[in-house]
Amino acid sequence: MKQRKSSRPRSNAYSNIFSWIASAVFLTCFLFSFSLQAQNDATTTEESKGRFNAGIKVGVSTTQISGDGYSGFDKAGFLAGFLVNTPISEKLTGQFEMLFIQKGSRNPIDPDAGKLDSYQINLNYVEVPLLLKFSYKKFLFELGPSIGILISEREFDENGNVNASIFDFKPTDTGLNLGANFAINRSFHLNVRGFHSVLPIANTIEVTRFGPRGGSYNQTLSFALHYQFLK
Repeated sequence: MKQRKSSRPRSNAYSNIFSWIASAVFLTCFLFSFSLQAQNDATTTEESKGRFNAGIKVGVSTTQISGDGYSGFDKAGFLAGFLVNTPISEKLTGQFEMLFIQKGSRNPIDPDAGKLDSYQINLNYVEVPLLLKFSYKKFLFELGPSIGILISEREFDENGNVNASIFDFKPTDTGLNLGANFAINRSFHLNVRGFHSVLPIANTIEVTRFGPRGGSYNQTLSFALHYQFLK
């Protein structure tokens, strides 16, 4: 059984500034390539140009933090928000989302195994994914980056709220999304999406059999229902 580490190096102002700059550069590069694709795609029809479709989504997330000393997607959460998409070509769609999503990790009590300690990390983000979606029959496959802004953080152990955190969580979470959608009909879609941070969300050190490894990363598997307003 993995044990929670007793100490963590704390991040400083420079690492937070780097996180913001790297996030901005990452999203800017994606937006630039997205714009080039939209300009150069000759298959875009006149009917679809400039058409934007809005919708809402709601769902659940299962999460863990790679590098926190625990393992398993044991932390359940909630997600909700809105989306806007526009056709780029017959097969490609660009989509912008703004979501509230709960992430974190959970190491539960297991009395049957003699484990009486527990730890839970609750991280709440406002997240903005930017996605390219490729349609194939009733499926839409999606890929793209996102940036999340940490709006609240709490930690708990078997005794209740932990006031002196051993983590130093960064204000942003920049990562990559990969997912698939199934069209129930024109308005309703089922979405399954995986997310992994590409920049550390905390400067922690995890000792592995290969040696020390720095950084903690959010990993999320979410399930959601999309409703798109039809014009």
